[in-house]
Order: sequence, then structure tokens, then C-alpha cells
Amino acid sequence: MTATVRLSVPESGSALIDATGTAAEVAGELGLAHAVPPGTLPFALHDVLLRRPDATSVADAITEPFTVAGREFHWLLPATASRLWDEVGLTGHRLVLPGDDQRATIVAALEFLASRPWAFDLVAKYVTTLAFVESDSDADLITSCSLPDFPLCIFFSARAARHVPPVTVTDFPSARLMAENIYHESVHQSVNHLLLTRKVFKPGYSSTTSPKVPIYWRQTASRTRNRAWELDRVLHAAAVYSQLLQWRTAELRADDISEREGEAVRQASKDAVGAVRSLAAALTEHCEHFTSSGALFVGRLVESATLRAELLEHLLRRAALD
Repeated sequence: MTATVRLSVPESGSALIDATGTAAEVAGELGLAHAVPPGTLPFALHDVLLRRPDATSVADAITEPFTVAGREFHWLLPATASRLWDEVGLTGHRLVLPGDDQRATIVAALEFLASRPWAFDLVAKYVTTLAFVESDSDADLITSCSLPDFPLCIFFSARAARHVPPVTVTDFPSARLMAENIYHESVHQSVNHLLLTRKVFKPGYSSTTSPKVPIYWRQTASRTRNRAWELDRVLHAAAVYSQLLQWRTAELRADDISEREGEAVRQASKDAVGAVRSLAAALTEHCEHFTSSGALFVGRLVESATLRAELLEHLLRRAALD
């Protein structure tokens, strides 16, 4: 596998999935014009995106650094001001510091990523800050998420060590599965970066008025809005699943994967192939909402996802015969 996977937007020469560069460079492209402590970059950018004249969110965010494989990351601590957490908007969730076992799993996941530099470079570029959450309602507990107005920060729970999309849930925690979810969120962050800095959708496009695409594996979701997605959300998901096909292809060929982990990855891979094809078809059907360069980008994304799906299916068929 190559060290960097690029999906280019021809108009600008930029890339959707590009692991080169640093978080500070991303922050500069998003409009941050002054230096802040690395752990508070997401919150400085939150203020920039909201066009606030002062650094309110930076002062409210309390972080603690830690290092894995020579890269510095930061925990977002529960001492963070409640008004900032209210702006995050994860209803029903509270910010907590992971316990010793949970922290060990997260660090092990980052160490696992470090053994795959093509993935770890992307994580290091697009994730400075990790926010660990809990909820009193297991049904509403997130696995992981990224929020457009908090670049470079990912939010996740202990569930990220047991659940990989679309629908695979294990009865055991795994740093390997946690690593996939952290990588997953770094891809979301890269797509967010793209949408904030490049003209992908035509002027006037809005999530509010976007066509809604039914998502077949989410039809039992408790919230109606999660059963049909806007085109920008479909674009996010298609890019993520395309990268996860590549990730899982590497995982299925790994010598150190356990039998239980292998079964989880195989099942998630089978489901992901169908998911990415459905998402790709939806983007193609609604290509009139993209700029010319955005439409060409979607075409290249669809082509890449299609090829990766075929390769992964081939590996799954061979595994079934062994």
C-alpha cells in the first residue's frame, strides 16, 4: 500500500484524503491567524468559524497532552466549561476522563495506528484533541463522531472499541476496532476540511433543502433524521467507507489479527461493500448539485470506491474458500 492516498479536486489541485501536512497548517487554511496551544486548536477554530471577535472557546477548553509514537495528542478534560460543552450539542452525553482500562485501549489503538503510517499520518494531521463521553442511555450513546464547527477534535465513547460501521457490534473490546474508528473520524475531518475550503457544492446548496437519501441500514434508527441523509452527509459517508474498504483490506491480510477480530472485520466488510455502492449510486444520481470540479471529484471517489469494493469482495470470497 502507498503511504498517501490522494483523491484530487482538479480545480484546486487539493486532495480529499491527503495525509501530508500538519494540524497547524489545516488550522491556518481554515482561517486561524494566531498561535494557540495545540490542544485548543479545535476551539479556536470554533470561534473563527462562528466569527467571534474573542477567543471565548479557547479559554473555556481544558486539555491535557499525551504522546504516542512521537505524536502529541490531547484529552479534553471534564473541567472544560459547561457553556462550551453546551455548544458541542451532544445531547444526553457528558464529557469524562477515560478510566485506566479505557485509556489503555485508546493509547493501544493509537499505537496500532502508528504501525500503519499511511493511516497514522492522517490521524496526526486531523486529530489534535480527543473527547471521551458517556451517556445514561445506551441506546443514544454515540460510537464516535466529528462536528463541522469543531475541526481537529473527535468525540467518542467506549463503544468505539466494540462497534464498527455499518452495524457490526462485538461482545469484546478491541484496540484494533478502536483504531479503525479513530481513523474513520480522521477521514470525516479531512472531508470537513475540504468542504470548508473548496467549492464542491454549487452556490445555494443547503443541507436544509438538500434531497434526502434513504439509508437502508439505518431504517430502524430511533431518530427519523438518521434514516435519510442529506447529500453532504452522503458525501462524507462515501469517502469514509471508501477509506474503510482500504483499511479492512489491509486488516484481512494482517498476520496479527485474532480470530474474533477477523470475524468482526469480515462481517463489517461484507456490509460496507453494499453500503458504499448505495452511497456512490446516490451521489451519481444527484450530481447536478455539485460544481464541475465537485462532480469530477465525486466521479473519482465513486471509481475508487468501486475498485476497492471489488478487491475486498475478492478477498472475502477467497477467505470463504480457505
